[in-house]
Amino acid sequence: MGKADHHPILQGTSAPEVEEARKVDLQLIDQLIDRLWRTITASDSLDLSAKNNASATLLKALDRRARYLGLDAPAAAEVTVTHRGPADAELAQMISEAKMRASMPITDEVPEDAR
Repeated sequence: MGKADHHPILQGTSAPEVEEARKVDLQLIDQLIDRLWRTITASDSLDLSAKNNASATLLKALDRRARYLGLDAPAAAEVTVTHRGPADAELAQMISEAKMRASMPITDEVPEDAR
């Protein structure tokens, strides 16, 4: 399922149309970022409060752009378990027994311990 399947406005829209919409949105975001940057960096064109508001808007636009481009994808992490408790030992035993049973031939006999 693609993003168009979850977004009501884009439902039934083909992949090329969705990609075109994304391209247009990115162009608008880039234009907004450019204007905000010029406003913030212009010498004395705004008071401090207005520059702070423009800066906050710029950060939101940059965040949106990064999400569109997938730049904020989560980093892969390797995790090592350093502590094992009683439940871990029990689980390991259950897995070992299941593997052993899976390697046994299938018969119609009922094991004695299951009777």
